[in-house]
Amino acid sequence: MKKLLAALFVLCLFAVPTFAQEDPVWGHGTDAWIFGLNWENREDQPTVFQTTGQWLHYTSDANAFGVSLSYLAAGDVDAGGVGPAWEFNFPALQRGHFFVLTRAEFLTGDAADVATAVGILGVGYKLRVGNSSAVRLTLDYSDTIDGEPDAPTAGAALMEQSYTFGVAFELGVNKNTPVR
Repeated sequence: MKKLLAALFVLCLFAVPTFAQEDPVWGHGTDAWIFGLNWENREDQPTVFQTTGQWLHYTSDANAFGVSLSYLAAGDVDAGGVGPAWEFNFPALQRGHFFVLTRAEFLTGDAADVATAVGILGVGYKLRVGNSSAVRLTLDYSDTIDGEPDAPTAGAALMEQSYTFGVAFELGVNKNTPVR
């Protein structure tokens, strides 16, 4: 619960100065590369780290579809995942955007002993940097899809239902499209 409150506080800290919309000069590219790190520290389990790379193609200012690739680690247990990603961006504010994202990743490695896939739902805020880049703060909820009820303990620690806080950098590429 403390993590959730801390994440909401950070999101609000960046969001408060953005309520008055001016004519934004920032524009996303038609494609974006996103590099991120999520983590979760649990009292009775090893800390879970997830590094993610995503490619998103913007079909409009609001919608982007693409592919997500990730690597998860918890102690000596690790896994890889790949799958589709979708993001919805709310209208532009003075300094950024709120967004909702969802991903489904098919798993390999130790996590494949626990579940076939993991589903991720997140909310976040993009703080614009430069002409088409952004720093992204996210709060993600993840859960296994088709999970094994008798999973090994170490693998289950990696894949159980969790909330993670993430920081990412988004780099817009190709044509810059002004956001209105």
